[in-house]
Amino acid sequence: MLRQLNMTLPTCFATAAERRRSLPLKPPRDLVLTVPDAHGGHAVAWEHLLEPIDGGRTRLIVRGHASADWPNLAHAQRPAGQHRIFIERAYAALARLPRPLVVGFARLGHRVTEARHLPGIRRRSTGTRTAVNIERWRKPFLTCGILAGALYVAMTLFVGLLWDGYSAADQTISELSAIGTPTRPLWMMLGTIYTALMIAFGWIVWTSAPRHALRIVGELLFVQAVFGIFWPPMHQRAVLAAGGATLTDTLHIVWTVVTSLFFMSALGFGAGGFGKRFRFYSLATLFVVFACGAWTGTYAPAIQGNLPTPWVGVWERINTNAFMVWITVLAMALWRAPRPMSTDGRNALGARP
Repeated sequence: MLRQLNMTLPTCFATAAERRRSLPLKPPRDLVLTVPDAHGGHAVAWEHLLEPIDGGRTRLIVRGHASADWPNLAHAQRPAGQHRIFIERAYAALARLPRPLVVGFARLGHRVTEARHLPGIRRRSTGTRTAVNIERWRKPFLTCGILAGALYVAMTLFVGLLWDGYSAADQTISELSAIGTPTRPLWMMLGTIYTALMIAFGWIVWTSAPRHALRIVGELLFVQAVFGIFWPPMHQRAVLAAGGATLTDTLHIVWTVVTSLFFMSALGFGAGGFGKRFRFYSLATLFVVFACGAWTGTYAPAIQGNLPTPWVGVWERINTNAFMVWITVLAMALWRAPRPMSTDGRNALGARP
């Protein structure tokens, strides 16, 4: 493992003779990627050399070389039956520019590439301590996802029991936190706990998930939870029917739509996180969330007019609780998954899987 990464970036465009004068290869500390030319040489060479230095450290040196006749090779005709790929076409177009521009663009492109490439190597070679810290919090924070899903389902089913006349089957979840309702204080208190749990869960998925798609899910859950902190409340139906709607009611609808998009995006990316069964389950949940959410939205005029809305609460609870169950399943799947890889290719305890 590289304990320290000192990086230099000498970039040059050399002739074939100059390439022959470069340092000899020193396996296994030298990695050279080349593009051959038509004369047994190399049109382009990209070298990564590990050089030991004092203090048990290692310096990574990256060298880029291009032959003087590279522009001619770039737009040379391909053999019959072979077609250029996109990047070859791009290089061929670049090679038609005047030589000073070709060299300038090539240097710039190489430096831009290395500006992302080398920090990535640094991050992967020196991130063990960070990985250990994440591993320490991984299972407790994954538990937060299970608790968050269970808490929200319980909130939607049982908080309404404290409001005489409230019907979980015929009224929406949002009405439990509407302005002036007897259940709003309890809902806000429990909602704060739920939000904290989801922020913790989203963060750990974001930072430790074994696949990129799941890390995107973590980002979405984290941002959605923070976004939900500022959720504007709606007014009660009677106030809406009497023309008492304000900006907060409009923003409540906006927050609902945006949150639904977060949910469906998380399900879509999450479908690629594990095997076929989880993919099928995620896509089925996505369909349920979309269908029930869309059907719930058709009740909006009746809610604003204080008219009966039979089964609206059932459809909405299927919509939200299906997603919360998915969160719980995701947390359990991540709990059973192999430990996340640290940035040097080892697991959080320092052993290769």
